[in-house]
Parts: sequence; structure tokens; C-alpha cells
Amino acid sequence: MPTIDVLEVPSPTHRVKLWWVPDAISFSRGGLALIDAWLLWRSFDTGEGWPIVTALTLTLMLTDWVDGLAARILNACSEFGAMLDTVMDKFAVALLLLIIAIKGAISPNVWINWGVFAAIVGREVLIIIGRPLLKRYMDIVMSVQQHGRFKMWVQGAAIVAVPLSHWFLVGTLPWGEVVPGLFWAAAATTLQSLYSYSKDVSARLKQLAS
Repeated sequence: MPTIDVLEVPSPTHRVKLWWVPDAISFSRGGLALIDAWLLWRSFDTGEGWPIVTALTLTLMLTDWVDGLAARILNACSEFGAMLDTVMDKFAVALLLLIIAIKGAISPNVWINWGVFAAIVGREVLIIIGRPLLKRYMDIVMSVQQHGRFKMWVQGAAIVAVPLSHWFLVGTLPWGEVVPGLFWAAAATTLQSLYSYSKDVSARLKQLAS
């Protein structure tokens, strides 16, 4: 009879030897965010390099899930890895959004630029600080919610639209309306997500008090 070669799947004990891979991906995304931010600033100043900035920004937003997926596949999930994943995701969004706000790319009104920045980044800071504190001192686990993932996609679309509006179909699409609209949607979904988390935490605190 003919023999059949069977692909051997590494056992969990072997997979854990690659525990560093998800963390390396997270740190790499942080480095990519720094490069992307520098090129974004440079493109605003020179008016050049928008295709490269668009490609890097799109890559950064689309790889948001890669480190978490790698951790699950390699059986390398850890509290540090989960925290690093979250921090690097928020760092990339905050850094790019900071440059966009400084350059006034959301609106000619400076208060709108910084209002959107404060709404989005403020929520992320509260979640990053609040989640471990609630777990440690009150044993409340703030799990990732579906609308939180949707909020990240809206934020990513808004940020990618900025370099895209300077490069692709300039003068054809109403980017002056599309970009602000996406950022208003990002701010709205961010605040809605914060309200939902606050409501959930409040309900759990009432349960603990009763």
C-alpha cells in the first residue's frame, strides 16, 4: 500500500518555546508606528511621499490582530503579552492622531481637532489604566466588547483616510467631507464604547455592594 506522509503539528509544549514571537510582533508594530508617524509629519511638510505613508498606515491598522492571533496559535498567551498588544495598538492610534491634530487635518477649527483627539485618546488612556486596576483591586474583568472592536476599525479608517485623501483621487472625491465625517464617527463610537464600559462597571460595582 502507498504510504501517506502526515504533517506533524507541534505540541503545546513545543509551541510555548516561541513565546517571544507575539511580543516581537507587538514591538515591531510600535516601531512601525514611529516610522509611519515621522513620514506622515514629513509628508505634511513637503507634500510628498503620501503613497508610502498610506501603505504604512494601512498596514499598521490591518495588522492590529496579528500579535493576538500569533499568541493563540503558539499557545503563548500571557498577561504581559495582552497588555503589550493593547498598549501598542493604542500607542499607534494616539501617535498618528496627535500629528493629524497638530497639522489640523480634521478641521480648520483647532478646537475640533483637539476635541476629537481628546475624546479618542482619553478613552484609551482610561481603559488602559482602569482595566488592570479594576481586576487587581475589585476583581472586575473588563472583557473586550464587540463595539470596542468596531470602534477600532472606525478609528483606523479615519486615520488611513488622511494620507489617502492627499494621494488617491484628489479632487475627485469630497475628502473635505469624508475625512471629518469619519473622525466624527470615530469620536462618537469611542464615547459610546466608554459609556458602555462605564455602565457595565457600574452594574458590577452595585452587585459587589449588595
